[in-house]
Amino acid sequence: MQRRQVGALIVLLASGAMAAQACSSSSASSGSETRSTTAAVPLDETGPPLSFTLPPSAIPSTGLCRIWVPDSDVSAQLQATGCSGIEYSAPLGSVVLFRPRDGSRNVHVCWMSTSETAVVDGIDAFSVDKLRLVREILPKMRRSDESIKCTYNP
Repeated sequence: MQRRQVGALIVLLASGAMAAQACSSSSASSGSETRSTTAAVPLDETGPPLSFTLPPSAIPSTGLCRIWVPDSDVSAQLQATGCSGIEYSAPLGSVVLFRPRDGSRNVHVCWMSTSETAVVDGIDAFSVDKLRLVREILPKMRRSDESIKCTYNP
């Protein structure tokens, strides 16, 4: 298993004091939009990221999805849309943001494969308010099929 670098989208925070000290990140601000860059951290050493940085305007409304392409300007990102088949539109290495209709204040981050079109590598749920990890929905691993959808929520 291997964590891919997600560039401007993710602030990886390792669990444990030693690992947290090893992570480095820098933030740049453009008006009220916040972006972050960090070093890549292998998944098998740290698990899912504990938080990430994302402009509040990027979070889709309940029931919608939004493709987010790392290292792209906020103005170049696609608008929120319906979720049906969104995995087929998502570029390699992008993430799909999904707001479930379950009444929670969570956004699901669907990690798309860096090597196979329409393949989901994993899904994590983050709180909308603080963008902190709530739970790992689907552990990250290389998959070779298109059976998992970004709206997966057991």
